[in-house]
Amino acid sequence: MALTGVGPALEPFDLEGPAHDVSARWRRWKRSFQYYVDGQNITTAKRQRSLLLYLADMPVQEKFETLTEDEDTDNLFEKLFAYGAHQLNVVGKFTAIFQCGSERTEDEVIVVRGDGEFLLGRSTALKLKALVLPDVNQVGSATASPSTHDEIKNEYPGVFSGVGKLIGYQARLHVDSEVPPVAQRQRRIPYAYETKVDEKLQELQQSGIIEEAVGPTPWVSPIVIAPKKHGDIRLCVDLRRVNEAIVQERHPMPTTEELLHEVNGSTVFSKIDLKWGFHQVELEEESRYLTTFAANGKLYRFRRLPFGISSAPELYQKIISDVIKDLAGCRNGADDILLHADSLNQHDVRVHAVMNHLQQVNLTVNPAKCEFAKSSIEFFGLQISDKGIQSTPERIQSLAEASRPSNASEVRSFLGTAGFSAKFIPDFATVAEPLRRLTVKGAQFKWTTEQQQAFDHLKRLLVSSSTLAYYDPEAPIEEFTLCTDHKPLEVIYSARSKPSARIERWVLRLQPYSYRVKHIPGKTNIADALSRLPVAAADPGISSDEESVRLITQTAAPIAIGIRTIERSSAEDEELSAVRKCLHDGSWDGLPAAYRQVRGELTVVGKVVLRGQRIVIPTELRHQTVQLAHEGHQGIVKTKERLRSKVWWPGMDSEAEKLCKSCHACQVVAAPANAPPVKSTPLPDAPWQHLAVDLLGPLPSGEHIVVLVE
Repeated sequence: MALTGVGPALEPFDLEGPAHDVSARWRRWKRSFQYYVDGQNITTAKRQRSLLLYLADMPVQEKFETLTEDEDTDNLFEKLFAYGAHQLNVVGKFTAIFQCGSERTEDEVIVVRGDGEFLLGRSTALKLKALVLPDVNQVGSATASPSTHDEIKNEYPGVFSGVGKLIGYQARLHVDSEVPPVAQRQRRIPYAYETKVDEKLQELQQSGIIEEAVGPTPWVSPIVIAPKKHGDIRLCVDLRRVNEAIVQERHPMPTTEELLHEVNGSTVFSKIDLKWGFHQVELEEESRYLTTFAANGKLYRFRRLPFGISSAPELYQKIISDVIKDLAGCRNGADDILLHADSLNQHDVRVHAVMNHLQQVNLTVNPAKCEFAKSSIEFFGLQISDKGIQSTPERIQSLAEASRPSNASEVRSFLGTAGFSAKFIPDFATVAEPLRRLTVKGAQFKWTTEQQQAFDHLKRLLVSSSTLAYYDPEAPIEEFTLCTDHKPLEVIYSARSKPSARIERWVLRLQPYSYRVKHIPGKTNIADALSRLPVAAADPGISSDEESVRLITQTAAPIAIGIRTIERSSAEDEELSAVRKCLHDGSWDGLPAAYRQVRGELTVVGKVVLRGQRIVIPTELRHQTVQLAHEGHQGIVKTKERLRSKVWWPGMDSEAEKLCKSCHACQVVAAPANAPPVKSTPLPDAPWQHLAVDLLGPLPSGEHIVVLVE
């Protein structure tokens, strides 16, 4: 019986099949078995061995008791057959060192009982270079490509060693000639690091990544030493001053959604890490002087594209994208190549194609960071599987173990980290709102029960975050119906509408959605009835006049500013403080004439001054209010109309006119103020030079007359 689960069903291994290819069938079956085990998340060694014995159709009772915890299950059922399907009697095996000329390798030797010559295996012969296969044969064997890490590494040793150099391409750095070059002084290196810096410089020189600079150079940058684990160092060049002169090419960097939209339907994944990334791209000779740096009393410069150049990431992304654009199932994010396939066989073919192509263009990979034939893999900070995309376990664990923030900066850091996983959490903004209030500039940091509950709730949601499915272009797009009792909206939101700039912005916001507008008469709209029902006053002690004034104050304030901001600014405004004093004392002497003329319309609510149904804006907020009214580059009339609907202050119309007339964008598109002068047509020098012809009619008789004027 076949086993099913993540990935394709797994059939038991058939020992009774053709004997001549049992070894090859066993290797292929073992790869499928390992893929099945990974998909089922079976990590215990004994469970794997039991399942292996069961599927290999051999009694567990006969073999399981003889297995040790560290026994290699790959060799339990290995059988060798001679040419002609004769099974060999295997006595045992051992490991030995082989040498052929200058090549040495360590490999396994299998001992069989019987007569015959010694045989050297294909993989060992390739390692010793005793057997060299042409590329055409390798390409032809794509259908039998291996998918395990070690087998791929052994088959493509050149791709897994050294630092490659992309064939046929040289990167160019564009420079703004108006930026003057800067030659910076060398930064002193601690004595403890001088030897390690020398070793690192020699390594980079031997790898062809840097070279000594010869002759004068206008640009010199210092180096920075960053200690690494195990006593090693990272040599970094501070290229910030150089970046001031770099002109970026502006190649678009793909988003995660753009990289992963093709993964839908894939079940097998691999990740290939290009070693040292930028350093595999050669830098053209004319651009190398920009990368000159000083270290240990010498000047060096880069021969390859260096880290730290501002235009390097987008340039490198485009280069690698162009390199792999013709390979099926491949996308790259910087130096990581994601390979995906619908089945294990398709995956093996694609791995073989990628490795052959990397070998042809002379790019190498980092074997320690490569992963092959996985049912789930990490890419660009996300966990990818056949089910979809989710946060990585490491990210979830770090957020779940986060301690309570003690200041606004720590809250901001926590929200920033959690925000990366916001797409997996429903109502993330609503849940995080109590925490976000603590990060507002000028807000007092006060951790209450509300913040603690939001913090705990957010961590619980992160731990239990769901998996997002991949985008499916063939899936039906959800549509909705917008019901309204405002019938003009049917025309305003239609494709034939020519609305004003303000309404057009509303239409643009709805463009990403598929919808239709449906009119519902007001008499059948429950919301229409509720808005007209009389409601009792909330507080019997407050008069209807006071309630009206408070309502005006709440609704008249510009949304982008807010009534609390207006009230705080009004309390500190000297002009409005004098107005409030006059309203209280009844004496209007000393106030500007503009206030005295409308004193019968002025009222006060708290610190806010109103003129009728409009708020009097304090001095420091007036310029911002005019800019908000002019938003969308409204004309003078429209800007004044917006202001007059909610706010007032002395000289408001003049400020609106001044802003509109000084707006450069408005002046560019505005019609000319004066019509061009009328230019008369010069009189002809002779008859029949200028003629005008037209048709007159139809006349009552049904006839037409051709009229010619000279």
